[in-house]
Amino acid sequence: MACTFAAMVCALGSAGLAIVMVVPLAAIFAYWLTTGGNPQLGAVSARLQGYLTLTLAGILFAPWIAVGALVRQRDTFAREQATAFALGASELERRLWTRASGCCGAGRSRTSYSIRWPMCRRWSRQVLRRQPKC
Repeated sequence: MACTFAAMVCALGSAGLAIVMVVPLAAIFAYWLTTGGNPQLGAVSARLQGYLTLTLAGILFAPWIAVGALVRQRDTFAREQATAFALGASELERRLWTRASGCCGAGRSRTSYSIRWPMCRRWSRQVLRRQPKC
């Protein structure tokens, strides 16, 4: 168990160290708020045991919560990149259709090329080489 915790702290880097430092302080602050001042951890053994349990649970679970947040952030970033890539691909496709239709697509619909485009490779190479007239 200690090796797993040490590995998590190393994987999180400075965030793991911050978690280990902040959780005991947050637990003592929670005890201070709920007891109305001095929690008297040294005088009342039940409070000391509760404080240690709360601190240990926080130290064990907080790194896992932080790792989950990091994974979610990475997935969101990957999803945004995929969306940007799809947008770029659709923009390139739009430019290709504009170029294939002659003068900026004036007077021709995209569907008229959807039938001819895959059937004639020579025609498609000619269209790709041709510069727009506008």
